[in-house]
Amino acid sequence: LYPNPVSDELNFHWSASTDGILDITVYDLSGRSVFVAQRNILSGQQLLRMNFSELAPGTYLLHLGDKNGEAQSILMKR
Repeated sequence: LYPNPVSDELNFHWSASTDGILDITVYDLSGRSVFVAQRNILSGQQLLRMNFSELAPGTYLLHLGDKNGEAQSILMKR
């Protein structure tokens, strides 16, 4: 995922074994969901871009998941 820290647009790669829906959730450090989105994905390697310009500066947990797996990463917003 890049750039991290992010100002506006975040790029990340996702590898999907089948077509489907990718769930994207951003949590603040108290565990509250502050951003939720879904993206249609195709099987194979995906490059996805998300606009986080409305997110307040801080540290967050980014959670990505589809029906075949999930991943988490720390996200810093400037």
